Amino acid sequence: MKQLVISIIGYAVQRNADPLKLCKLAGINNKDLDQKDFRPINEEQFEQLWFNAERLIDDPIIGLHLGESLVPTALGIV
Repeated sequence: MKQLVISIIGYAVQRNADPLKLCKLAGINNKDLDQKDFRPINEEQFEQLWFNAERLIDDPIIGLHLGESLVPTALGIV
């Protein structure tokens, strides 16, 4: 889950979204994403992250574009 969250934020940043604003809108504290003390986000935060990333970069099919840009093994899918 952590890698997916970081990938969504990274993808949005590549499309000029402000990562601090995105995290704030999703209710995610930047320290929650720290490598050492990662605290998993809840389902509502994940939904807000996805929704706001889509809105901030104006990409209604963000899932498709995000999937195209990632290697599935990096997410632990395969």
